Amino acid sequence: MGQRTKRTRLLLVAAASALLIISTACSDEEPAAEPTDPPVVVAPSTTEDPAQAQAGKDSLAVYALYREAYQAAATKADFKSKELPKYVAEPLLGQLVNSFAQMSKAGVVSRGESIWNPTVVDVDLEASPAVVTIEDCRDTTAVVTVNAKTGKPMPAPSNQAKKYVVVSKAKSVNSRWYIFESNGDRSRSC
Repeated sequence: MGQRTKRTRLLLVAAASALLIISTACSDEEPAAEPTDPPVVVAPSTTEDPAQAQAGKDSLAVYALYREAYQAAATKADFKSKELPKYVAEPLLGQLVNSFAQMSKAGVVSRGESIWNPTVVDVDLEASPAVVTIEDCRDTTAVVTVNAKTGKPMPAPSNQAKKYVVVSKAKSVNSRWYIFESNGDRSRSC
């Protein structure tokens, strides 16, 4: 390629570039925007009714206090526990008093602590009184029944699950929550 052809080609490229710059600068049109991703739309999350959420929270707090009072009473077979009535209502309170009275009469107590994992599964604020249903996985692996005098472990039934589902219900009475029902289902392991 000759010198003259190279120079002509360079001049043409320079002129075309200058023309492009000038035409873009003098145009009334906005330069085309580069395509962007479509906007991200976040769907609103479904939120629980605040009153239901509070009822669930309050009933779980009472449930935790009930469990502590229950375990304290079980370690002494204390059917006269002053703590249980603070968190437990009838008919469960009568059932617990009867159970601890039978333990006391038999001379046995409970040692070790259960592990709990409660979850609120239903809140019915329309009921009278309002009711919250709690489902729990109770793990009694570390719990043993022992002779109250000797501390010697009593034989445990071999056919009972050590981890099982417990369904409890709390009710609101005079703006306070009480556990009034609790049923363990040893056939439903968890």
